Amino acid sequence: MLLDVRGHGDSEHVSPPAYNPEHHAADLAQVVASLVHSPYAILAHSAGALAAARFITNTRASIPAAMLNAFVWVDLDPLVAASIPPSLMSGSGPS
Repeated sequence: MLLDVRGHGDSEHVSPPAYNPEHHAADLAQVVASLVHSPYAILAHSAGALAAARFITNTRASIPAAMLNAFVWVDLDPLVAASIPPSLMSGSGPS
């Protein structure tokens, strides 16, 4: 499944404007809670990766979030990546 976050691509714009990573993370949480019923992975690019990282670190221990098997980001600014918790920086991900 591909998610077209609000304000990007063909998705609707919202009023008042609400397009920061926290808003996109909340949207991702809604999608995961309503559509995901088995283990899953997130592959995210740029700002989508930041939103996904916020989703992972801010989501309460829920069944959909707990089923996350992998998180891979592509082309995330190194300065932003430095602010992501070390727990997400394990494995073969960026260092």
